[in-house]
Amino acid sequence: MDNKSDAILFDDGYLLLSDNVSQLPSDLLMDRVGIIIIGAINGIMQLDINGNGVRVSAKEVLVVSQDSTISNIMYSQDFRGTAVIAKYELIRNLIDVNFDVLKRMHKLSEQPVLTLDDIDFERYKNYNRQLLLTLQKGSRPYHRLVLYKIFSAILYDLLGFVDPGMTCITLGGEIIGEHSDINPEPNTSAQRLYKGFIEILSQSPIKARNVEYYADKLCVTSKYLCTVIKMVSGKTPFHWIDEYVMKDVNRYLFTTNLSVKEIAVKMDFPSLSFFGKYVKQHTGYSPTELRKRKEEAVE
Repeated sequence: MDNKSDAILFDDGYLLLSDNVSQLPSDLLMDRVGIIIIGAINGIMQLDINGNGVRVSAKEVLVVSQDSTISNIMYSQDFRGTAVIAKYELIRNLIDVNFDVLKRMHKLSEQPVLTLDDIDFERYKNYNRQLLLTLQKGSRPYHRLVLYKIFSAILYDLLGFVDPGMTCITLGGEIIGEHSDINPEPNTSAQRLYKGFIEILSQSPIKARNVEYYADKLCVTSKYLCTVIKMVSGKTPFHWIDEYVMKDVNRYLFTTNLSVKEIAVKMDFPSLSFFGKYVKQHTGYSPTELRKRKEEAVE
């Protein structure tokens, strides 16, 4: 077994654990479907997320969600960090992916690095020690379930660092705590509609760029969907669609060798010209210029 394989302590297809992320094959980080949590103990890690440069230093935790694209991973020679990688299917079974969680996850996608103080980082390391101790005892009844529950505790704890003023959590259908920034009596049907919209949008290999598609899937009118999404999230469905489409554009431009024309076809744009105009409208650059600027920045 090579060093890269040695870095994987546990992998059952749903949850992967590593105590030395810099020794993991890079495709495990770039091609995952789910969430990655990396805790930096020493040194520096640099990478691009959705085409933007991100730096992770000691006592910082990186959380990357499934709808984000990773590329250009680099580590300093003294870097040491732990990694927990979980598939989305596992997360949905362990965690109540409600409005509260979706909102926090989206904010993490915008600011994926959490800087912890000494006490909080020590708590994070203790979670990892619990994972390692559980692995050392070997397989026995509920072994995997214990690992899963520790992972869910890590994720919930880290989500608590995001927007700490929003403390409402649903548990068993009951609301615990209070919202400081939204209606204290949330419209649960509206939140379910928002959740359904985001799930369809984020998990579709090809993102439809019209609201009617999602309204039909959710069995509501386009006007109603627009009203609800704006009310719940503060953004229109068109804003969300453009945001997720551009994530796919960045992924194809920065992490594949597909030509611009091939990307336009793959993403179901009606023409190369339309694709070029769409990208320039959202970035200020043509797809070719955007890719070139990124390549120059890396060099």
